[in-house]
Amino acid sequence: MTGQQHTPPDDASSPRLSAGWLRLPRARWRRALFLASAGLALAAAAVTVLASLVASPLLLAAIATVVFGGALFEAGRRSARRDLGRLYDAAVGSADEGDGLGDLVIRRDAAGRITSTNTATTARLGQSPGAFIGLDFSDFAADLATGELFAASDVVAHDVRRPRADPWQQLRRRLTALAALSGQGVVRQGPGHLSGDVSIETVDGPRWFSFSEAPIVEDGRVAGTRTLGRDITERKAIEAALEKTRDEAEAASAAKSRFLAVVSHEIRTPLNGILGMTALMQKTPLSAEQRTYARAIETSGEALLTLIEDLLDFSKIEAGRLTLQPEPTSLATVVEDLVELMAPRAEMKGIELAAYIDPRLDCLVHADPIRVRQVLFNLAGNGIKFTAEGGVAIELQMTDEGEGSVGVSFLVRDTGIGIAETDQQRIFGEFEQADPGPARAHGGTGLGLAIARELTRLMGGDIRLVSAPGEGASFSFALRFPLAEAGAQAGPALPPATAPIGAVSEAEDSSGAVGARAALALLAASFSAKDSAPAPAVAPPVDRRFAGRRILVVSHALIEGPFLIRRLFDAGADVTLATQKDIEQEVVGSWQPDAVLIDAAAGDPLAVIERIRAFSTTPVGVLITAAERPMLPELQAAGYGAYLVKPVRARSLSAVVETLLGHGQFAAAAEPAPADPLPPVHRLSVLLCDDNEINLLLGRALVERAGHAVTLGADGQKALTATAAMLSSGGSFDVVLMDLHMPEMDGIEAARRMRAMIADRGGRQPVIAALTADALPETRARCEEGLFDAWLSKPLRPADLEALLDASASGEVAHAS
Repeated sequence: MTGQQHTPPDDASSPRLSAGWLRLPRARWRRALFLASAGLALAAAAVTVLASLVASPLLLAAIATVVFGGALFEAGRRSARRDLGRLYDAAVGSADEGDGLGDLVIRRDAAGRITSTNTATTARLGQSPGAFIGLDFSDFAADLATGELFAASDVVAHDVRRPRADPWQQLRRRLTALAALSGQGVVRQGPGHLSGDVSIETVDGPRWFSFSEAPIVEDGRVAGTRTLGRDITERKAIEAALEKTRDEAEAASAAKSRFLAVVSHEIRTPLNGILGMTALMQKTPLSAEQRTYARAIETSGEALLTLIEDLLDFSKIEAGRLTLQPEPTSLATVVEDLVELMAPRAEMKGIELAAYIDPRLDCLVHADPIRVRQVLFNLAGNGIKFTAEGGVAIELQMTDEGEGSVGVSFLVRDTGIGIAETDQQRIFGEFEQADPGPARAHGGTGLGLAIARELTRLMGGDIRLVSAPGEGASFSFALRFPLAEAGAQAGPALPPATAPIGAVSEAEDSSGAVGARAALALLAASFSAKDSAPAPAVAPPVDRRFAGRRILVVSHALIEGPFLIRRLFDAGADVTLATQKDIEQEVVGSWQPDAVLIDAAAGDPLAVIERIRAFSTTPVGVLITAAERPMLPELQAAGYGAYLVKPVRARSLSAVVETLLGHGQFAAAAEPAPADPLPPVHRLSVLLCDDNEINLLLGRALVERAGHAVTLGADGQKALTATAAMLSSGGSFDVVLMDLHMPEMDGIEAARRMRAMIADRGGRQPVIAALTADALPETRARCEEGLFDAWLSKPLRPADLEALLDASASGEVAHAS
């Protein structure tokens, strides 16, 4: 260590460092002097060169050429750099176009070659960036739809379940891409495109994409096409779920319809025996008590049948399979028949049921009478059910008359419990009641109003309800019907204007008009005061058959009385409404009536006629109920000249008034006793085929009671055997009643074979009537045309069977050829 030389550290006290700092300014001066000299030399050189350039123009042009060439080189360099940038974008895709949403974006040029794809396209298909550049788009679209692109990707190469693409196919794609990019080779052209919804295999599994295309416009010309594929997998999943739900709902609806049809068929079969046997029993001699019991059974059976019909109609409406069957129809007849049918229900509750039909509607219109009747039946039945005092009124008014059609306003009002405003829409729902809950006071399924509204909408209208608790309910709807005859009028022309109550001119101010207005005011006061419908109008009389005749109506009825006055006023009569205490004053006063109509419900009709006969010989008629028919001989003996059975039909009212004014013969008759039917003009040979013993017993009794011979068959095969035996003996059946649902062989097949057998043997084809409780329309659709001549539904109504037999005996039923 002693031999090593020691180098002292450089510090501030070192004499060498101090010398460096002393030499630093001298070096700087030398550098500055050198730079100044160089600058002067360069300046002198520049001046010399410029002087020479000025002296030599050729040299100046050469230098300018070099400068211009350098500028062109720089522009080309920058253009190449931009092209490289676009090429890079084409290879890796644009990161800001569709990547955030996972959309597929593919651009192609006018020749159909792919020029760019976004990152999401290659990533979701498991390919490297730029893998599709230069490919023919039609090949790309085909491979994309078939999943070949994804099968060839490196991303799924490890998945042994997916076969890897042919390496030569991948090489072909690469060579095609290179040839397209370099401008060499030929690329196969094709009109292939991607549009609509396409399922594509991706790295995330199968996905649905919705493709759309738009042109790429550059410098005012179409330079290519941009294809956008939006991922709609979630939407497709929702659509699939909705479609599955819809299919399940349709299947459930069809199953429910089949269930209801089967159940209704099974219920109708025993119900056929109940109602049929009850009808036969009532045609036999019975005591009053036995007849009451029989009618109770019949009423209960009819109620059950109505329930079945409501359920089937609701099922058809819900399935959208209920259709209208218009035919020439008299609305007046439909309404009056309905009121007569429902009158016993109203009488049992001690309330009124009456109808008024505008006399201008005395015409035929094209309508479905069954559905019109069903709507009114449900609305009026609802009113009867919820009314304890007062009654139910049905009114039909003509609203207008157009070219070959007529507008009709329907109004059904009652004086029942009313409906709260919060419940007025709810009660039109299925299985809804105005008083729901286990403590409700009124029965029913809650389907009547729902069916009525749907049927009204099917006919082109809608039901409007005005009601309030304790003030009754008013249901109204308007429909338009074509007239049954082209160019036919619905009645006398509409007056220019109808005068509402209290607004009649002095020229029209007769006692009849006053009486009519008073009756209308009384009728309006009987119902809800909250009804916002226009007040009833007093129109001029439609006809003048009773013009100048004075008629006094004595009634306490809140509905039937005012309706009687309106009908008589329509016929031109001078009408007054009075009570029992005013009879003497009205009959012997200055206004002496030509006839008097007395409602038996206003008091003892015998006492009233005695009072009138004490001071007047004015002809008097009486209004009674069907239950009061046994009083007719006594009423005739007391001095009544005619009678009317409530509810009153318009034609019956006119006939009775004419009888009173002409002093015609009193047509009194006690309740007719059951009588045997008259023997038929032509005795038919009837084959009855049914697998139910009770139905066979009922059918046999009905056919024999009508005076025809009957042969029974318990199933389809036995019916064929009986037909063969009849043909062998040289005879033939005139009518065949064929049940459709039977074991071994159903009625359709039996009827088909029966007609073939008769045709082969040259026999005369019978009238074959289908006897069924099957309400499904598919049942009739299964039958070829001409197989059945008529259809009879169960429960079998004796009147329907008798009508068929009478028509067959007279040749009115066309036999199938």
